[in-house]
Amino acid sequence: MRTCLFYLPILLFCWACHRAAPLEQALEAAGENRAELEKVIAHYSQSPEDSLSLKAALFLIENMPGHYTSEGRDFRRYREGLDSLHPTMSHVVKSVLYTLPLRTNLGIYEEGRVEDVKNIRADYLIAHIDRKMALWRSCPWLSNHSFEEFCEYLLPYRVTAEPLLPSDTTADLWRKMAAMMDGAQFTPTTLADVRLLLREKVGKEDDGYLSDVLLSANPPMRYTLDCLSTCLYDVLSFRAAGIPSAIDFVPYWAHRNGSHSWTTLIEPTSANRSFSEVNNIRSAKVYRMTYSRNERPSPGTDKIPELFQDPFFKDVSALYMPVTDLQTADGGHPEKTIYLSVFNNLGWQPIAWGNPDDGKVLFRDMGRNVVYLPTYYVGNEKCHFGYPLWLHTDGTVEELCPDTLQTVTLHLTRKYPLTGTKLMWGMDLRGCRVEASSRRDFHTADTLAQVDRVNPALGWTELELSAPGAYRYWRISKRGGFVPLAEVRFYNQSELLTGVPFQAEGVPSGQAFDGDVLTFEYYPSWIGLDFGHDVPVTRIRLLPRTDDNGINAGEVYELYYYGAEGWQSLGTQVATSAELEFPKVPAHALYWLRNLQRGQEERIFVWREGRIIFL
Repeated sequence: MRTCLFYLPILLFCWACHRAAPLEQALEAAGENRAELEKVIAHYSQSPEDSLSLKAALFLIENMPGHYTSEGRDFRRYREGLDSLHPTMSHVVKSVLYTLPLRTNLGIYEEGRVEDVKNIRADYLIAHIDRKMALWRSCPWLSNHSFEEFCEYLLPYRVTAEPLLPSDTTADLWRKMAAMMDGAQFTPTTLADVRLLLREKVGKEDDGYLSDVLLSANPPMRYTLDCLSTCLYDVLSFRAAGIPSAIDFVPYWAHRNGSHSWTTLIEPTSANRSFSEVNNIRSAKVYRMTYSRNERPSPGTDKIPELFQDPFFKDVSALYMPVTDLQTADGGHPEKTIYLSVFNNLGWQPIAWGNPDDGKVLFRDMGRNVVYLPTYYVGNEKCHFGYPLWLHTDGTVEELCPDTLQTVTLHLTRKYPLTGTKLMWGMDLRGCRVEASSRRDFHTADTLAQVDRVNPALGWTELELSAPGAYRYWRISKRGGFVPLAEVRFYNQSELLTGVPFQAEGVPSGQAFDGDVLTFEYYPSWIGLDFGHDVPVTRIRLLPRTDDNGINAGEVYELYYYGAEGWQSLGTQVATSAELEFPKVPAHALYWLRNLQRGQEERIFVWREGRIIFL
């Protein structure tokens, strides 16, 4: 006891001598709650045997500023409503559903924040640390993990802004896991083994809350967890079960709209294991959510982009893809924070930041085959300088500077790239046949055409019937498969024919005849039309499932190229077919084709060797 009484004042003196250190900053930020945090430190300073527990406590306290729970009257009503609807929810489920308003538009908005550092109680933190230290010492599958990995990926008492709930049975889920493995004499060789056991043997009781769960929103609604909410559920469950894990995310895809999150297991003996469809990732950046604080921009009075207002994530891009350190000029702005931005959701989104040094800015670990634009802020206004930079797959950089003296003619059939999955939508039409009969059951029928080639741009496939007869019943069929249709249209010369849809059994869905190209159906075996009397059909147009990002006749398009002053218009056109032609376009530039009437999916591209390359 004398030793600890001597040891504690020395610690406190050292902290006082280094007031700029993270611990002292956290204690100062605690204000009136400082005494609670010092109780935790004192509790684990009583014995050298608690040195690791003290280290864990210091990790949590030093990184605590900035962590919080969202609050407000509507939040409280929403949570009370959830408790009434689902009184048997586990704390893991509560943590996910309680925070949905932060990720989903439920008409519930944050009115305030309860900061951990100002409110957390010593008894809560001590009980939490004791449970986690027992886990750390008892789980055999953690033997190869460092204590630093434990602190970052198992120890934290929160993942995002979930409320700090009193512990329930899920807090000791790891004990149940260990007992099951001991009883079955099962020794896991990887964390994936532990995860499989968790999901298959332990975690079934929560399944009813992961999809189509009733929420206490106004009005009430049903909800299926999106990727980020699913990740939150996984990480809360995994950490309670003693599985080191984290949420990795792409804030903005670099080649299409949107973002993505997935769960990663932290395994020191192998590459981190991602439970996601993310393979061969193409992105500018991959980040990992952390409890520990990380450096963020300090641009003075200028705006900090929303992504970088949060200090609780770090760059893990190099774990997922080939990367390059990209250096660019500071554009004559040595006092500014410079951002590299990617094109996403019809605008340039900051994805990485750096500070100028001697006229240059170095951005580390940038994803390849991506176009970046150097940007900065003046107050709240986002500005750019220079031209877009294309970081190629080999790590070389090409400045996309337009050449107004050398021009090219662009022939465009799409405004958004096709993926392998979308190409298969079109290929599914191959083998479909046009059949006609005087009998509704098609017991005797004539085959008048077959789809051998499809529109490669995911547009309409047209079939000409050179010698059509007149029949009452017509159908599109596919032997041994489904008929994939967004729309089908029958013509007699230029006349659009209308009939009543039917199929072998039941009433067919009307997606293929509703005039909406974005609805679709996979019809089993065939889908037919009853015209009420014999009619000749000379032409049939078939549209597979589509994203409607081709060129549509009658719609207005505008082409831009990126010049010294930003996006410059090359004029508008009303499409008369499935292809647009723009002559006398500056060569070697970055382009953007816009549909001025509708749609949100549009991508930047370059034109090389007579073809489009979406970026």
